[in-house]
Amino acid sequence: MTTAPSRLFRPLVVLLPIVLLLELVTVWWPVSPPVLPDDLPAEAVEGFEQAERYLRPLIVGRFFSSLAGILLVLVVLLSGVAARVEEKYGGSHLRWPARIGFLFAFFLLIWLAFFPSSWVHFLRNRDFGITEMVWQTWLRNKVLGTPVPLLLFFGRWLILFCLIAIFKSSWWWVGALFLFGVFSVLPEWASRTYPLDPVEEMAPLPAGEIREAFEGLAAETGRNLELMMVNESERTRRVNMALTGRIGREYVLVTDTLIDKLTPEEARVMLAHELGHAVTRHIVIPFRKLFGLFGSLLTLGLVYRFQRVHPVAERRILSVLLQVMLAGHLVTTVLRPVQGVVSRYEEREADRYALELTRDPESFRSLMLKLAKVNLEPYDAPRWAYWLYGASHPTIRERLEMAERWGAENLE
Repeated sequence: MTTAPSRLFRPLVVLLPIVLLLELVTVWWPVSPPVLPDDLPAEAVEGFEQAERYLRPLIVGRFFSSLAGILLVLVVLLSGVAARVEEKYGGSHLRWPARIGFLFAFFLLIWLAFFPSSWVHFLRNRDFGITEMVWQTWLRNKVLGTPVPLLLFFGRWLILFCLIAIFKSSWWWVGALFLFGVFSVLPEWASRTYPLDPVEEMAPLPAGEIREAFEGLAAETGRNLELMMVNESERTRRVNMALTGRIGREYVLVTDTLIDKLTPEEARVMLAHELGHAVTRHIVIPFRKLFGLFGSLLTLGLVYRFQRVHPVAERRILSVLLQVMLAGHLVTTVLRPVQGVVSRYEEREADRYALELTRDPESFRSLMLKLAKVNLEPYDAPRWAYWLYGASHPTIRERLEMAERWGAENLE
């Protein structure tokens, strides 16, 4: 005997295809290459053209991975497998091993569903010189990097399972608050960061021109930030810098790929940008946390609202978890444009801070062009895709134009 689906299926059946259709339109809609200004160096033009060729298959792959994940959840949910697991083992001493086994099997299926997209991404990175890894090394790193997401997956869904069973009709808001505290507030408080793969290691930034430029700028602003370097050159040639750590105890993390690619002046601008994040973090981070809490309450509230019976019977909790996954995808997609607005505001403020601190728009411009070429970032993006996908950063075009306006207003 299988349990009847909740009333959540009706809105999901209507809304999920609409969301997927919108994403499909953004994937296949013909897009003309952006018009590049005449004053760009030939090397920058070549880089932007290469970025356009690089990104297109990745966008298609991302869509089909998303589609595969949604269809997988729907198939498992509609097949009644979760209900049969509970019916067979729910009353025995094997009920928890059976639940854990079900979640592990489901995680493995999701991992396999997204594997083709990851493989295409790796091949594109290798073809365009972003990585020099051979496929054996890439696969090894991917497999060895799985335990952290696996533990987070188990932690999230087992905690929610227990909260549904314990708090009965209050499970949705208790679950949202508890998961928010464990997976959002606690990591921020503990200032924990996790390596992206097993080859990644952190060490103090070595002495040299780049460190001297960083220390000089930090001294000017009165911020004694710890400077750390992570060895990403074994995995990628991309350049990155991030301000991380909890508020009041931040540190700067740079990739070793940055050391030999930037001039000291460009490095100063890049660090100034990260220092700009420190200025806005006390506003942006609380908003992001509250927005994340709102998303969790909305997701769990939707599932709770459309359940036929309250409280949820224990034998139906695994099915409810699958419904939460579907509702979570829908809510994330709907809220993504708003998250993009906040992220782009933060990046623009950091850019302005960098220009005001260094008063060097020329180095800012050369930095943007160099990062775009090395990281294969496009010059511009279609407005509808820019907003629909909630772009986290302004486009290179917007950043260059902003620096040009700043220079005209402040240096002449």
